Amino acid sequence: MNLNEFLVNKKKPKGVRYTANKRNSNAVYSVNKIPMGPPPTPPLRKKSTPSSDLIWGKSHISVPNTTSSSAKKSRSSSKVSSEEPENKVIVALTEGRGGARCEVGIAAVDVTRPLIVLCQISDTQSYVNTLTKINIINPNEILVPTTFVDTFTENRLVTMVRKQFPKMKISGIPRSTFNKINGLETLSSLCVPGLNGILLILQHRYYALAAASALITHIQESLFIYYAKGTIKIEYQESEGYAVIGRFFAAQGE
Repeated sequence: MNLNEFLVNKKKPKGVRYTANKRNSNAVYSVNKIPMGPPPTPPLRKKSTPSSDLIWGKSHISVPNTTSSSAKKSRSSSKVSSEEPENKVIVALTEGRGGARCEVGIAAVDVTRPLIVLCQISDTQSYVNTLTKINIINPNEILVPTTFVDTFTENRLVTMVRKQFPKMKISGIPRSTFNKINGLETLSSLCVPGLNGILLILQHRYYALAAASALITHIQESLFIYYAKGTIKIEYQESEGYAVIGRFFAAQGE
């Protein structure tokens, strides 16, 4: 029995491991002793940093999601606005010349309602009655002849209106549209048949009829709003019969 057979057949003692070293033809075995006892404790893993300790960026305050509620509010508000259209009141304003200066004609209409209000005022240099009437009507736009605003010196009435109502829109339209005859014919066609008696009063109100002619022409040619015959209620309001107070006291009274 050679050395190799002796090493293979020989019972291996516990805790002894044989390692063959084949550097040359003759096998050489070395014996490595493994220490007995419990297995070694594995090295502890490095504790990971919790995600809450990591710096991800600037912190943000969470905002409650109100998109659905705001959307509902917007839809409801749009629905209300569609059901209740905003009133748009337009006023046509004209004044006499020469000896008829301070004789003011007013025509007003709310385009959402079939009603035209006419008024002719014999006013003073301060135009207090005219300004009070405009304040009562509270229009969105005032129409005046272009000669009142396009000339080198602006008309005194327009100047007073701008001073009293600085945010009100004032538009100039051709003076040819301020025509008494055309105004009387148009009102006769549009007036409700049962209210034709008002035309007997209006036929002597030159500047009120001129303002009505310009107002209806502007509505038809610029806003493309046409009224059927016999569908408009016409009212004529006198300037007398009411007290004049300042705007400040009127606002306080409201």
